[in-house]
Order: sequence, then structure tokens, then C-alpha cells
Amino acid sequence: MTEKITLNDLGKLVKIKVLTKAFLLCVPEQERFETDSWWRGSCDRHRKSKSYKQDMIAGTYGVQNLSYLFSTLNPNTYVAEITSFLVIHALEYKIVKTQEEIEALLNERSFRGVYIVGAGVKIYKTYDVLTRELGQEWEPTATNTVAWFYEIKQIIPVEDVENFNRVETGDMIVFGKTQALVVTVKNLTRRKFYNTCSWTNKRIMVLSGDSHGRQARLVLNRPFKIIKQH
Repeated sequence: MTEKITLNDLGKLVKIKVLTKAFLLCVPEQERFETDSWWRGSCDRHRKSKSYKQDMIAGTYGVQNLSYLFSTLNPNTYVAEITSFLVIHALEYKIVKTQEEIEALLNERSFRGVYIVGAGVKIYKTYDVLTRELGQEWEPTATNTVAWFYEIKQIIPVEDVENFNRVETGDMIVFGKTQALVVTVKNLTRRKFYNTCSWTNKRIMVLSGDSHGRQARLVLNRPFKIIKQH
């Protein structure tokens, strides 16, 4: 895995773990609003109703079935771009959209540290892996009046996903002090990928190198290198 997301990563390309975990911010661009109140209120409503996020997405776009909304996205070809950060600074939640705003925040006399809570993103249907050129923007995030925010734990750098997708059966996966053999790589058809696993259709099983020889699913919770066996 790459380094964690920082405030220097505006414009970075990422994948989303679960697309329906979004917090939507629906405010006309010219209208003033209180970021702190919006975020605290959204989190409170989510705690009270686990379907809040999905209901918010469906209600905002006027659809009864989320499969219709996400039907134009492919988990293997889309990419998201970080366009803003939701941060907490001096016990208050704020949104910063430019590097200048970030620098101003960091240089305040009252600076007490800035913690990244989430990221606002734009989603594109395709991108070029080599040039990083973006394709057509996904319609729901193309508007200026609705912003999609994800908690930072939902954000995966696209480089990590590309590394994961390079893994093939027979490869050796090397972690810090351990290693594992890739035994199966399956391409799954997840009809509701937007509600489960939104960043790849692959399921990779590895055989641990310890004396127990257990099989486990490869996930992106720790960095690894790939040693090709062919």
C-alpha cells in the first residue's frame, strides 16, 4: 500500500471501498451553509438509521432502485478524484477545496493541528492507467449542487488497487516479515457491487507461509510486494 492520504493529495485518483457509504452535501453553490452543523447532523442521522446514506442518495436523485443509478459504473474501470477535504481544526469541521485554503489553515496563528475526516470526490467512468487521463464524468457527481463525501477510511489510492489487480495465481505475496502463496484468483460478478465491494471484482485467496498453512483472503489492510513466479 502507498502512504496514507494527506492534505497534499488534492487531485489524487482513488477508488471507493463502498460507493453507497457516501455523505451527500446538497447546497446551491452560491448559498452559505455551516459545514460543522451539516457534518455533525449527518453523522447523527446515520447513527440512528443505517439506511440513511442509501436513502439520501435515492431521494436526492429520485430513484427507487439504486441499481439504476449505479448501472453506468463499472467497478473495474471507474476512478474517483479527490476535489476537497473535510477536516477538523480547532474542534470545528471545515471543507477546504484548494491548496491555498489548506496553506492558510495550516498557517493560522491559532493552529492546533488538522485532522482529515473525509474527502469530497468527483467520479469518472473510465481513466487511462498509463497517462491518468480521465474519461467521462459520472452524471451524479457532475453537478455543482451535490457533493459526494466519503470518510477517509473509504478511500483507497488507485495505485494500491492496480497493484492488487496485478496479482495472479502462483505469485508470492511478501508482507513485512511474512509471505504467502496466491492459490486462487477469481473474477466475481457482484450485482450490487455499489453496496458491497466497489473497487475490484477480484477475489484473491492466499496460502500463508506459517506452519498452519491456512488460506485467507488477500485484502488491502497492509502493504505487500508481488514476486512473479513466471
